[in-house]
Amino acid sequence: MERGNFIVESAKKGPIYAFGEENNARNYNICMTNLYLHDIFNKRIKEENGEKFQLVDLAIANPPFVSSMREDVTTNHRLGELYFSYAISKSGSSYVKYLAKMLENVHEKGRVAILMPHGFLFKRNKIEYEVRKKLIEKNYIDAIIGLPEKLFYHTKIPVVLLLIDKAKKQNEILFMDASREFASNRKINYLAKENQEKIVKIYQTKESLENYSYLAKIKEIRKKDYDLTIKKYVQIHPKIERIDERETIKKIQKLEEENNYVKKQIRELMEKIQKL
Repeated sequence: MERGNFIVESAKKGPIYAFGEENNARNYNICMTNLYLHDIFNKRIKEENGEKFQLVDLAIANPPFVSSMREDVTTNHRLGELYFSYAISKSGSSYVKYLAKMLENVHEKGRVAILMPHGFLFKRNKIEYEVRKKLIEKNYIDAIIGLPEKLFYHTKIPVVLLLIDKAKKQNEILFMDASREFASNRKINYLAKENQEKIVKIYQTKESLENYSYLAKIKEIRKKDYDLTIKKYVQIHPKIERIDERETIKKIQKLEEENNYVKKQIRELMEKIQKL
């Protein structure tokens, strides 16, 4: 749950009935204060205690990208069973554990949206490979969207938005390279309105667009050994601009004339200086 910022932003779109869970007391208190300051009262946020969490329609998260989380699964049997079902060991990365929790907390027709590092898409270690494979074979992954770098204050690296739909019927995954969709205000990049609209449009239409998106069949992904690297599906071909030879020659001639004029002016100025 972290500090409740996702709930605050979601509430701007309309009334929500929010649930959340946080195992860090400090973050929990900050979250509750944040919601109170924004007049969000229709919430059911609680500190994580190992009990079964109420199933929801949608789970969203921006998890920390650290190698592992400190959790005692020996005392929290629910977590232990959950991680075991996804072949996640104690050494599993934090974002993979977050993903497993989110999948458990949405109902059979629920959806998940989570920010992930690019490494999750191709890492060969057994844990992340098996999680990817399971998600693909269950036909849960709806889309993978590559986002620009410096989009978040806590990390400058580019990340991906993983969209999961447990009720998805089409045996396809949409890959989108939106890494060039951004505006900048010096220190950080952001998605301008036109950037957001383009991403949403391609996601809704599932259109394969040259240099931007590709709708891949599950059988195609199997052939790539469950590698979800965006560049393996969305090929970026740089635009080749045709050169107008006549126009180029005219520009060169004009530059030479300007150069000769400047040289002439310098010579005349030097001659005047020498006569002084």
